[in-house]
Amino acid sequence: MSLDADLAAMGLMPATILVGYVAPEKPAAQAGLQANDLVLFVDGDPIGSFESFVSRVQTSGGRPLEITYSRAGRVERVALAAREETVPGLYEIEGLEEKVYQIGLGAAVSTLPGAVEKQQLRNPVESLPRAVEMAWAMTTDYLEGLGKLFTGEVGTDKLAGPIGIARIARKSLDQGWLDYLSMMMVISINLGFLNLLPIPILDGGQAVLYSIEGIKRSPLSVRTKELATSLGFALIVLLMGRAFWNDLTPFWLRFVDWLSSS
Repeated sequence: MSLDADLAAMGLMPATILVGYVAPEKPAAQAGLQANDLVLFVDGDPIGSFESFVSRVQTSGGRPLEITYSRAGRVERVALAAREETVPGLYEIEGLEEKVYQIGLGAAVSTLPGAVEKQQLRNPVESLPRAVEMAWAMTTDYLEGLGKLFTGEVGTDKLAGPIGIARIARKSLDQGWLDYLSMMMVISINLGFLNLLPIPILDGGQAVLYSIEGIKRSPLSVRTKELATSLGFALIVLLMGRAFWNDLTPFWLRFVDWLSSS
């Protein structure tokens, strides 16, 4: 389970990052970072969670980062560059690895005064805006990912079908009911926006067709509607087929490994 997930379950969110371990011969170790250092800033920006810190590292593209940290009460600064590493993918199957930027640093829950702050909202007046904020953040992340999918920045090998979604849901349930409910919210938001895509067979596509009829001030021909629906259906089938292929690929790779080893 991630650091934020552990703390969130207790109603705590990290205000700074306490270094739990530093992998040898990695950029963090080579820059002199040590366990029990307290990371304060990255490029001058405060880091409120380990996930946001990881995001900054992974999106750096190997660009040098200035890490401000505290050690034994002294504030120090060091520059380091993340290194591209090959890590297991979503299903942790050989052949489906991913490349990410890492510095070889892990976080630990800090017991230092002020290292964590209480963030358990029981008042609906306070918790509702926070829930809306989280939902909006997930929505924007989804739209950004969807845009990258259609522009080709993200490959279709990242699509997950029913089997993949079930695996992800199971993993989130293993981490606790809070992570599981959050995952269900993400899936619901994704399905809602998927239905709003301008693909004729979906509600979003129907809205586009109705808008065209409104602009023309005349109905579209039956032939045009049938053609649009057929194209939309074909696109959905292709996407579903790709998602199912991604789901079944790990099982196929395992079967091939079994055949080669037997």
